Amino acid sequence: MNYAQIYFKKKQLYFEKIADFRVLFGALFTATIIIFIVFIIALSRARISDSSPQITPINEAVYDPKNIIKVAFLIENFNQFEIIKNNFTVMATVLFIADKSLDKTLLDTFSFENGSFISKSTPYQYPDYNDKMVIAYDIKLEYHGSFNYRHYPFDYHQLNFILSNKHIPYGTLLYMPINNEILKKNTFTKDWINTKTSTAYGTTTLHVLNDKKATYEVAAFSYDFKRSSLKEIFFIFLPLFLIFFIGLLSLTFDVMNQFSLILSLSIGSTTALIFYSDGLQKMAPISGVFTLADAMLTSSFAIVITILALQMISMNYLYKKQSVTTIKELIMATTTSLNVIRGLFFLLFLAIQLIIVIWLLLIN
Repeated sequence: MNYAQIYFKKKQLYFEKIADFRVLFGALFTATIIIFIVFIIALSRARISDSSPQITPINEAVYDPKNIIKVAFLIENFNQFEIIKNNFTVMATVLFIADKSLDKTLLDTFSFENGSFISKSTPYQYPDYNDKMVIAYDIKLEYHGSFNYRHYPFDYHQLNFILSNKHIPYGTLLYMPINNEILKKNTFTKDWINTKTSTAYGTTTLHVLNDKKATYEVAAFSYDFKRSSLKEIFFIFLPLFLIFFIGLLSLTFDVMNQFSLILSLSIGSTTALIFYSDGLQKMAPISGVFTLADAMLTSSFAIVITILALQMISMNYLYKKQSVTTIKELIMATTTSLNVIRGLFFLLFLAIQLIIVIWLLLIN
């Protein structure tokens, strides 16, 4: 045996050790721990990526003090609270504190951006406050937020209620929000927790035509929400990684003696991902955005399909070898080489998926 044969024999033994099932299972266990840690870090770093209301600050000194109206938006409860489906039905009271000389009919035509009234009570008046009249409306509002779902399900969101009045000319009234309170504990917010509230006021611009703009005053009441549990994240990613690992594990079995098991795992994982993708679409936000969950599903599906193709190629190659030779040693050597190659692909695919997870959750 010459030097070259000795060298390649050592290399083959080295690769056989790397592709040993104990090494592969150890690599899988290590990758699982790393993915778990990455998920924990990603949850702690989850933040709001929704765009804030486009409100231009305004100098209140240019307004007649009698036309400056203080506004409170008091949420009683949510009848419907669906951040992922972007559907909200809110029971609330809108309260105006204005100068007594102000025409009350100017208050009646207020509205909310991206919302429509299901019901609105007739105005009722509270006792005067600091020599100002206090007018209130009880409303039931159907509302839709402006959410960015790109990082779903590692996403927090901001729900913005923007009060305006497009029925009065610009410069007539200035709305100044006065309340900034966390929602009550018994307020129905499903699987979400209100962490912060904020207010803003000023003007916003509506582009009517290419060269036409309409400017009007607004008051914004913003509520930040984060998930109260990991239930949705758990149900999204646990099945996905289980299916992916099953497909990946098909590369660890002996291609000669466990043909049917390999085929079952490869085809089964591919089929399971197809059904899983349908379920994910039903859970996912109603949005045209390619989400983080979609990216994870796509990468897993691409790898599982590649694994299936690799298994077919390996089995076809081994079958052809068996049909042209009867030398047992040659067939066994071919089988060993195929198992080593498949084991190396196992490590490669596992590393690729790990890099994708880290990129999507920590870098992107």
